[in-house]
Amino acid sequence: MGKLINPLFKKIRLDLDLNKKSIVVFENGDPEKYTHTYGCTRTIAKKLADQFNIIHITTTGNAKEKNLYALDTKFLSELYRKKDHSNYIEENNKLISESLKSSFVDIPELEYIIIGNADNFILPLTSYCSKNTSIELNEKNNEFFDSLTADNLIEEINNNVVNNWDKRVSTFAFSTCKTNIFPHAVKVLSKRLKNDCMSFVIDPTMYTPFFRLNKIPLRSYYFDDDKRGTRNFNKFPIAQIQHMVYEKEKMWSPLEDQFISAEKKTKNLLFYGTVFHTKGDKIETWNEFLKDFRDPDSKLFIPVKTNVAAKSPSHSKKTDAERVKDLFPETYSEVVNHPNVSTKPMYPYDINNVSMGYKYSLILRCVSSTESLNFRPVLCSFLNMLPFIDYKYDPESLQIPKEIRNELVVKNRLDIEKKIWYYNTNDKERLEMIKELRALFNIDEWLNNSDQMLHKAIQSVIKEYK
Repeated sequence: MGKLINPLFKKIRLDLDLNKKSIVVFENGDPEKYTHTYGCTRTIAKKLADQFNIIHITTTGNAKEKNLYALDTKFLSELYRKKDHSNYIEENNKLISESLKSSFVDIPELEYIIIGNADNFILPLTSYCSKNTSIELNEKNNEFFDSLTADNLIEEINNNVVNNWDKRVSTFAFSTCKTNIFPHAVKVLSKRLKNDCMSFVIDPTMYTPFFRLNKIPLRSYYFDDDKRGTRNFNKFPIAQIQHMVYEKEKMWSPLEDQFISAEKKTKNLLFYGTVFHTKGDKIETWNEFLKDFRDPDSKLFIPVKTNVAAKSPSHSKKTDAERVKDLFPETYSEVVNHPNVSTKPMYPYDINNVSMGYKYSLILRCVSSTESLNFRPVLCSFLNMLPFIDYKYDPESLQIPKEIRNELVVKNRLDIEKKIWYYNTNDKERLEMIKELRALFNIDEWLNNSDQMLHKAIQSVIKEYK
């Protein structure tokens, strides 16, 4: 074995307009297929294609994009194994770097690199710090680097991970090879980068230290400004573009404008989402908020799914329900037997129709071990559902101002019941609160002037966009 026979990324198509500058977008899967999380960047890439050559680098060669490179995992068979070479990690690093350079030889100078999907930039779910060094960082696993306070120990671990990338993130395992290769690819392409990289972060677990420690300029955009501790996120309308631009094109039917009317709603609470997470304390929300909640005009959609991947062939043969039952036997029984619960999954294209009749929803804390934000406040406001907010969601009021959040925060099941009673009794206050939220998130501007709002948003991050 010697040089790689197969390129890491196969050039499927490359038809560049020489009068346009170029942007690379890193994706996962087919950019034309629906995504419930990364619609924002796919919408931006589609708009930028009018002015720039958009070069998609992704995991499948079946996509229809004009300029497309796809990962070819045949390279795995060309790498050295431990038994083949005493310095197999170092030798493989050289092979990977050379293969990436040859893969992208036809890609010109780049104005920007956009991380369109962060899935391949999240560290494998394991520990990167020993318990003897720090129990807290050990238990945070692949989120060790995300902290609301500065920490020298975190930076030491970051240096260890980045400087030993091929050792800490295996190229051999199918589940981790993409996480190894995609950051490598950014590093290679950054050498011909005129401006910088940008990512639209929906989860702070994207491993941004790889960029910083490799001196790759990166701007990260998030649901709101967050400069605490190790974070450096800038506000961007990710949720608005997902739900009111991308999904309007992908999913809406002409009849679905009905869901906009808050006055016509007659039912109470609609909750959807799983609670069966081993990561973080999401599982505790069942006992805190939902276990004893009973209301004939409310519905809880809780799919019996878990975030735990199959650990063995025998485990993989089990259904989601069987795995959940093994991990959370008591909670599983309570959920499936709860009179308000449906274990049928709520798919994104169901939400608009199902939510039409409901006045309220519930936003629970995110799964991340360090507090994070999500799409729900914008989506609930868009769907005219007043969101009751878990006291552990956005406790510093980044996304929703304190004076509004204080009116909506709940600490237990009784708080939910009291708020339903209060707003049902004072319907004008419910409508006024929804009005405030819609104004906060510019809902009606996005609905009525989506082209103008989208143009303004893109121009705020790419000044050359006309």
